[in-house]
Amino acid sequence: MTDLTAHRQPPPPPPPPPPPQQQQPQQSQPSQPLQQSQPQPHQRPTPPLPPHQPFHQQLSTSLPIKRQTSRPDPRLIANERKKLKLSNNEPCQLEVTLKKGNDQVCRVTLSGAAGKVPQLGRIKHLLKLQNPQGKEITINTFLPLKRLSDYLPAERTLSFMSVAPTDQFIQAGKLRNFMSVNEITGIVCHPDMPTEALFIMAAKDVSKVSNLPADTGFQHARLDQLFAIFVDNLPPRPRVNFQDVDYVDDSDQLFTWRQMCRYLKFPAQLQHLYQTTSFLVYGHSESSVMLNKACMSLPPVTRKPTNPLVPHNIMMFDRFNNELQHKNLLKHKREPVTQIWEFGVPNFYYGDIEPACEVFPQHSGGFITTDAVNMVNNPHIIESICSQIKKFNDIPVAFGEWKFVLPHNFLQSFKQLLKDGHDSVAVQEALIYLTIALSNGDIEIMRTWPEEKQEPNCIVFIKHVLREYYRKKQYFVYVDDVDAVSAHSKETHVSIDFVTTDTIFKTFA
Repeated sequence: MTDLTAHRQPPPPPPPPPPPQQQQPQQSQPSQPLQQSQPQPHQRPTPPLPPHQPFHQQLSTSLPIKRQTSRPDPRLIANERKKLKLSNNEPCQLEVTLKKGNDQVCRVTLSGAAGKVPQLGRIKHLLKLQNPQGKEITINTFLPLKRLSDYLPAERTLSFMSVAPTDQFIQAGKLRNFMSVNEITGIVCHPDMPTEALFIMAAKDVSKVSNLPADTGFQHARLDQLFAIFVDNLPPRPRVNFQDVDYVDDSDQLFTWRQMCRYLKFPAQLQHLYQTTSFLVYGHSESSVMLNKACMSLPPVTRKPTNPLVPHNIMMFDRFNNELQHKNLLKHKREPVTQIWEFGVPNFYYGDIEPACEVFPQHSGGFITTDAVNMVNNPHIIESICSQIKKFNDIPVAFGEWKFVLPHNFLQSFKQLLKDGHDSVAVQEALIYLTIALSNGDIEIMRTWPEEKQEPNCIVFIKHVLREYYRKKQYFVYVDDVDAVSAHSKETHVSIDFVTTDTIFKTFA
């Protein structure tokens, strides 16, 4: 009877808890379930840990402690870097062709001292991505030297190599001086390796880069050499995606447009024309893509401007890749309701974006030139050009200021014609008409810097004049009555307006 009664009684209560200062919560044991205040009859209560047991012994060892950050353990990085250096402890040497964009510069030798090129395999892989044979190294873009120091912290692995030209030393010197004068470094990269790149710079500019280790193996290099640094673990290039922006009402609809106007430094007069003016974007860079998306987000133009000075259309040309040089804009220049603007940066190495500005402004005049062949064939062409320019300049409000210009070395063209057997009497007659026009102030002689070392070429001359004055003048005209310029050249230089003498005034009036 006594045994049965004892069987029906509940189990004894758990022992009293330890003192408060040494009590450990049950939640600290991830492998044990939470204890209930009153255990079930078929369960045995878990006795608490002894009060004197250290805290690190109370933690369960069945589950590993998870790191609270996604960054790799620095100890593992150091261990892998040590293994990488030990596996690449031999000097290396590569014979490749150095290119800047699509232009070949010279043949070079990439050399690295023992232990200074731990990422040789990645460098060879980068070369094979650029060229299947791995025999070319192409500079894709440029970066200011002061920005390069930001990518050289201690936790990144670096490889150091010298770049010594073996031929075309003049071209190699031009590239080296170009980077040194502008304080930039060339970047060799590929989209398939977004976090790795090879930086090439002039040897004398290495001292301008901070965060470099003391021993790079390049202390006694020649001044005509280049220096290459391979860097890994670079931040990936950020991607801007405007498709994720949801527009709710008209005020939100202008968000992208306002952001792009601020980013590309549009003047105030351009930012507020979206209601009455259509924007047409020409270009393929990221700035062009983003601006095109911003224009597509604008509400449609439903009314024309009432102010005659406000354009109906604005053509926006990207400065990158000289988009203006590849379009024949004569038709659009003559339209009084159309304006032409440019935006963005011409190259990657520009630190700041240049403000957008109008080019080929309306009613601003232009420059006219011709060559020695046309003047010798018909000396009266000089009088005809001068008389039509006078018609333009008589009404400057409508047509702006026009000038008849010739290169400073134009006499060399006449000397060459005499050597080629042209009629000396015709050459002398043309020179007489030129002398009269020069004495009357009807012709202006212009000097462009590239002409100092080039053969006399009027197409090159007018191209340099265009490059210098395209923000101030509307037209750049080449008069050709005898087809001295081939049809292929005219198709190539579409930014120049080729006309005959009798059509100058009616074409541009």
